[in-house]
Amino acid sequence: MIRFLFPGGKSLSVGADFFAVMALWWTVSGAGYFSAVSMLAAVAAHELGHLAALFLTHIPVRETVLDLRGITIRPKEGLYPEGKELFFVLAGPVTSLLLAGIFSLLKVPFVWTGGQLAAAVYSLFPFPGTDGWETGQILCRYFDK
Repeated sequence: MIRFLFPGGKSLSVGADFFAVMALWWTVSGAGYFSAVSMLAAVAAHELGHLAALFLTHIPVRETVLDLRGITIRPKEGLYPEGKELFFVLAGPVTSLLLAGIFSLLKVPFVWTGGQLAAAVYSLFPFPGTDGWETGQILCRYFDK
């Protein structure tokens, strides 16, 4: 894991597995470099949706990690404000779905639209560390009360 430290105590960690996943996507997709770039752009746009939600509510980011699951953004406080967790967790998938819809309407090549759809769908699967897992955890806490 490579860790970049920035002023103010913020850090960016990049795991070798992140690059392995990007290389695998490049190889398996058949579109090569162009497909890998579109997928990386889709993941970046998805995470910018999460960052925009944090920015709009003035919650500072403590750490950003790039690894096998993609990119993980950790807020400074460690937890999101009570009652607003779903807003933050679903901001990424909603951003990806909106971009996929816009790209589709504008007749953008499918490799870009498909990358956005893949980012949204994958992130909503209920695997540990994904937005779908976090959504399930939040809903279980909500309905458990």
